[in-house]
Amino acid sequence: MLAVSWGEVRAKRPPDEAAVAEHRARFDAEIRAHRLRFGAATEAALREVDDIVAGRVPAERYGSFDELLADTDLGE
Repeated sequence: MLAVSWGEVRAKRPPDEAAVAEHRARFDAEIRAHRLRFGAATEAALREVDDIVAGRVPAERYGSFDELLADTDLGE
């Protein structure tokens, strides 16, 4: 059984700045390598959503689901 807790041990030892910097550099590279990449159409749709939420583009409103379908390629 430990006489002190892990938190107490960590509190007494300052972080190794070189090791922290190395870990951050490696971790950041791993995050960039595994970041999701979207296609052009998805990127455009995400930008459009951001514009609608920000109020730069008015949101379209439909009175029924049939009107929505008529305005899409699925309604044809």
